Formats: sequence, C-alpha cells, structure tokens
Amino acid sequence: LSERLERRASKLSCRGRRIEPVYDVGGPKVRLGVLWFLLAWAGFALGSLGVGAVFVTAATVASLQVAAHLMIEEDTNSRVTAAVITAAVGTSAIFDARVVGIVILVAVVVAFVVASQTIDRSMLVQVAGLTLRAALPLGIAVAALLYLHRVDAWVFMILFGVVSIYDAGNFLVGTGSRRAWVGPLAGLLGAAAVVFGAAGFEAPPLTEQTTWLVGGLAALACPFGQIIGSFMLPRPDARAPALRRLDSYLLAAPLTLAVFLLLGGNRPLL
Repeated sequence: LSERLERRASKLSCRGRRIEPVYDVGGPKVRLGVLWFLLAWAGFALGSLGVGAVFVTAATVASLQVAAHLMIEEDTNSRVTAAVITAAVGTSAIFDARVVGIVILVAVVVAFVVASQTIDRSMLVQVAGLTLRAALPLGIAVAALLYLHRVDAWVFMILFGVVSIYDAGNFLVGTGSRRAWVGPLAGLLGAAAVVFGAAGFEAPPLTEQTTWLVGGLAALACPFGQIIGSFMLPRPDARAPALRRLDSYLLAAPLTLAVFLLLGGNRPLL
C-alpha cells in the first residue's frame, strides 16, 4: 500500500512546477506537424463526420497519454474511462448542444463509479478527479470544434488556420529561443496574418470587424490553451504529443464558438 501511495505522490509532485509548455524537439516534428495539418484538412473536406473522426481520435489518444501520466498502472479502468469520456463528449456534438451537456453530467457519474473500484478505496475522489482532468478539457474542446463546424464551416476554417499558424510559429521560433514569450509572440503574429486575410472576406453574419474579434480572441486564447495543457499534466515536460497537437484548441475552440453564437451565428438544424 505504501509503495502505491508513493508512486501516486511521485506522479503528482508539484516540485519545480512550471506553466509554460516544454518543446519536444525529438524526432521529425516538422514533418509530423505537416502530416497532422494535411490529415485535419482532409477531415474538414469530408464534412462534420471527417472532422469528428480526426479530432476525436486525436483527443482520445491524448486523453490516454495524460491519464497514463496522472494515474498508476493499477488504475487501468479509470485510465480507459478517461479516453471513453473524451470520445463520448466530443462525438456528442454531432447531435445537439444539450446532448453534450447531458453526456458531461453522465461522464462525471461514470468517473466516480469506475473510481470506486480502485485498489485504494480512500483515493476514490482523487482518481475520479484525475479521470475527469484527463478527459473533460479535451472532450469539451473537440465538441466545440465539431459543433462550430456544423454551425459555420467558414468560422471553423478561421479557427483552424489561426491555431495551425500559431502552433507552427510558436514551435519553429520558440525552440530556438531561451525566452518563453518569443515562441507565443511569433505564433500570434502569424495568426494575426491569418485573421487579416480572413477579414477581407465578409461572410454573414461576420463583418470585417467581427471577424477580427472572433479571430483575434481565438489567437489570444492559444497560449492560454497551452498553459491549460501544462496543468493537465503532472509536469509540463511530461511527454504527451497528442495533447500538444490539440492544446491550443483547449480554450480557443470553446471561446470561438461562444463568441460566434453571441454574434448571431446560426445554430444547426438538429
């Protein structure tokens, strides 16, 4: 028992805690980034089901990676549950926003039920919390992405372009600098160029001004999404490549959807 508790404590140690993401430069990162962009674009071309297949799959893998860092091997059921919750919440956006809310509530209950089977019964609340920590941020972000695509594909494209260019600039410039702010600044400048181009095309209900509002807020949310990703992990340098592919969306996707709907964006027929 004491050995398991020590392993739990070591995974959750906050010693030397940082919030900024740590760049993983091992392997063919640029080629993988290009491959991810092309895969996501192919999903977009196939419609909502394609977008869902690409992003829900990536988020599910990311959830498994995060849960593996947060929980010990004996918590296998809860680790798998985290991935299932992510996939369920993300996929539920295909139906209706109310369905997303219902699935989230059910997910909380399921997380506690599965955690009640943990080998350390006194850790029930902790294990359930870790399950939701690994699952809900990713599930909600993907649900917002998928719902946004159903609401307005043009706004989805703006968000996708903003995040893609931000991630590229952040990685390419940030890996060569010792200052934590240089990468995000480079990414934001690239994202601003995307918004500038999008603002030249007025697609109702967006105008030039509201395009800047939506795109600008999405860009500003990207670095905060990376910070959320760092808080999901026990350490920012914990290796979770699937999470780092999606972390910029963690805040940007829900925020973009909310702002667009407040501006009068259409809602899906379903």
